[in-house]
Amino acid sequence: TYIEIFNKIEDVNLAAIVVSSITIVALLINNEILKPLVSRRSVIPIPIELIAVITGTLVSTYVNLQDEYGLQPVGDIPTGLPYPTLPPFSLFPKILMDSLTITMVAYTIAMSMALIFAQRHNYEVDSNQELFAQGTSNIVGSFFSCMPITASLSRSLVQETVGGKTQLTSLISCLILLAVMLWIGPFFEPLPRCILASIIVVALKGMLLQAKDMPSFWRLSKLDGLVWIITFLTVVLVDIDYGLLVGLGLSLACILVQGMKPYTCLLGAMPNMDIYLDSNRYREAREVPGIKIFHYCGGLNFATRSHFKTELYRLVGINPQKELVRKNKMERSQTSSLAKSQPEEASGGIVNISFVEHGEDLSNEPTVNTPIKPQVSSYGSIAEEKFQIRYIIFDFLALSYIDPSGVTALKLLNEAFNKIDITIYMAGISGPVYEKLQKCGLFLNTSSSLKTFPTVHDAVIFAQCNLNKSTDIRV
Repeated sequence: TYIEIFNKIEDVNLAAIVVSSITIVALLINNEILKPLVSRRSVIPIPIELIAVITGTLVSTYVNLQDEYGLQPVGDIPTGLPYPTLPPFSLFPKILMDSLTITMVAYTIAMSMALIFAQRHNYEVDSNQELFAQGTSNIVGSFFSCMPITASLSRSLVQETVGGKTQLTSLISCLILLAVMLWIGPFFEPLPRCILASIIVVALKGMLLQAKDMPSFWRLSKLDGLVWIITFLTVVLVDIDYGLLVGLGLSLACILVQGMKPYTCLLGAMPNMDIYLDSNRYREAREVPGIKIFHYCGGLNFATRSHFKTELYRLVGINPQKELVRKNKMERSQTSSLAKSQPEEASGGIVNISFVEHGEDLSNEPTVNTPIKPQVSSYGSIAEEKFQIRYIIFDFLALSYIDPSGVTALKLLNEAFNKIDITIYMAGISGPVYEKLQKCGLFLNTSSSLKTFPTVHDAVIFAQCNLNKSTDIRV
């Protein structure tokens, strides 16, 4: 990491810098200039990495770079294969938690590399197959005391750089490694480590240049850009394993946060069409008079039901609980004002009313006692005058999932809006969501049960017909 680099900056070996620079320049000249020229005339690329390894080994052997210039070699390479033995099962309780962490990191590294190469070379990756391959390899390797297996970032990039594209490349690579382990290993012991590091750095050039993509990530999504920056700093300052864990944790947290706040909007009708679009994004979309179309995109569960209700109240502009409180206050106020306006002689709500014709003395006639009924206006007319909303349509075409708590939230909302004479319809419900609503008892044969429609347009037409009928009755 960069911290270790700056801590050991005083121990820099100038000879290692010179050898590394020569190796990097040679590799870059081959990759940027010679490789494109050779590819036009031959399908076999120049094995520049193999040439660099063999040349470095020979120079180190005959010039004695380790003793003369202090270049650290690869060192002892044991030959042969260990005998297979059963792993010590007594260690399982001690390594269980560490094994889970290693498994997650190893699988993340392997899948990340696989997806990167799949995107570059236009092929698909089966995640289950990758997991099965890693599990099988680790089980077999456990009998030979092998380290946990995962994808190698450096070796994979080196293999891609030299032109490896099929599984035959991996097979040949495995055979060469087997030959090195059995016979050729001691030949590469004098190879300076700085040459191997230079090969890896050049192979990682494409990965390192991806830092240029950071501004575009930030412009597209500041949240994704922040995850990128934190993960990058953790990798370069701490370690790649911790960086992967931090990046994975932040990505999951972002998905969770975004899932708890799904996209919502009010839809408007496009002129002369049965299409309904976001009225804030499309200028031509106009809201239907007397109807609010609430579009919800995501899942409706215990974590999102509060957001669903809050957004519904905000976009529609009506909070049924507050309006019911206001209704009760208005009724009490009107009742109180009528009681104060009664004559003092009225007793118990009874007023003496005399009918007298012109020129006729009816002072001795009995009077008619008529009880007074306070004339309190209905709340439906109040809501109509203020809001002009009679129907709310839930566009659930993008509703992916609903749980029992979400169904309960729909029931409570339906009951609350029915109390202020606003009817709720639902449209575009998928089959699995409809079955869940049916199991939870939302579609009961009661007057307050929610009606469903195949499309938003069907619900709008039905609501408009009811609006026209109610208008005719009032007239």
